[in-house]
Amino acid sequence: MLRSQILELSAEGANRRQAIMEAKSEDYSMDTDALLNFKQVAKVCQVMGIDPANGSEDAAMFFVIHKMQRYLNLRDRDPMNESVQDTIDDWHNYIDLAHAARIEKGMVVYCECVEEAAGV
Repeated sequence: MLRSQILELSAEGANRRQAIMEAKSEDYSMDTDALLNFKQVAKVCQVMGIDPANGSEDAAMFFVIHKMQRYLNLRDRDPMNESVQDTIDDWHNYIDLAHAARIEKGMVVYCECVEEAAGV
């Protein structure tokens, strides 16, 4: 690939990412602090002892908290790039993924279907 082609690809990618950043920042951040949503999620995770580096369960719980924070952010305004329903659906999916991670770790599960699948 020619240097000019690589530079063109790079510029196109940068422009595409900038457009996404501008559009999504309307949904996720405030004018006063563009990183506020990350800071809020990090604080809640810290208080709850959630560290995504600890494995799949904590990573899934991180996204549960993230979606909760996003939902609360969108209470009073319409999102531009992800509907409130998308956020709620994601929220449910991340809760299910966190639960699956707990099952995989061998934590106690009170669900007959899981017990049957495990041969209990």
